[in-house]
Amino acid sequence: MKETDQKGYGGAAGFSERLKLALKARCESRAGLAKALGVSPSSVSMYACGKREPSLSLLLRICDCLSVTPTELLCGDGAYTRELKKALFGAPDAPDGALSDVLEYARFVKSRFEGRQL
Repeated sequence: MKETDQKGYGGAAGFSERLKLALKARCESRAGLAKALGVSPSSVSMYACGKREPSLSLLLRICDCLSVTPTELLCGDGAYTRELKKALFGAPDAPDGALSDVLEYARFVKSRFEGRQL
């Protein structure tokens, strides 16, 4: 499967963040997604880190595996995003930046507990 390094999906940062959110929301690991797609785990990690982007055909398979639409994964629009915003903020029309703020806070909390056994 041919992959591309080009930033053709509106910038790697937005796509990679939405991919990570979709993985987390579906309780799916990167390795599990890689296995389902028939690609290496390092490929999925590169997509999630914004270092590479999948081909269009692979993107569609990712969407199928994660039960999201291409629009939701590429643009953050759609039922999945509205559900997430409603669950987090009580309003499906919360600003898009609010999700980024939540993700940043989650990273901060995670960093505080790294290495600690809970």
